[in-house]
Amino acid sequence: MQDDSFQLRVRVLGAISGMLSPIVAVIAITYAISSNMNFSFASNALSDLGASAIMSPFNIGMVISGMLLAIFFISMFYLLPKVRLYCALGAIGAISLELLGIFNETYPIHLFFSTVYFLVVPLAIVGINAYSPKMPYALKNYGIVSGIVSVSLALFGMEFMSLERSYGIGFAVNEALGAALLSIWVMIFALMVLTGRYKAK
Repeated sequence: MQDDSFQLRVRVLGAISGMLSPIVAVIAITYAISSNMNFSFASNALSDLGASAIMSPFNIGMVISGMLLAIFFISMFYLLPKVRLYCALGAIGAISLELLGIFNETYPIHLFFSTVYFLVVPLAIVGINAYSPKMPYALKNYGIVSGIVSVSLALFGMEFMSLERSYGIGFAVNEALGAALLSIWVMIFALMVLTGRYKAK
């Protein structure tokens, strides 16, 4: 009985955190863009919004969003024993999101944390969907495809950044599209876990 009660608390905490993480990120990014008249999707990366000597709203938002996403993946680590490796990878990626908010673009290590986030979280979501039992067919396929597309966007943007900018596309476009695809999966899956539509064990 106590185990059931603990599992319920973990499920609720993880699911709510998963749903809130993208919302916090969107609010922080939207506010930062509206406050920065020099930012352009044609030439900037999203991290440019946090290039400041002090903690900006963008950086604070990334720290909170990363913390919530880490709680989501850590909760899934407990609830989804067959894909714990991928949940652990997701938690590492989420912690990297926190750290890129703490160590903003003015720190050399920022690029490392940003790279880890944009590569590891999508791969974690691909693994969770590929190997989770009873994952709904449509959500499984969406998770796998969105993860692959997100990684591809990140790698393409890193490799061909100058080419993209010549067509008026900044790395922020790759980042925003990739993050949006993953966030949709996180929110849908978190809602299914919260409502009991996905039986974790």
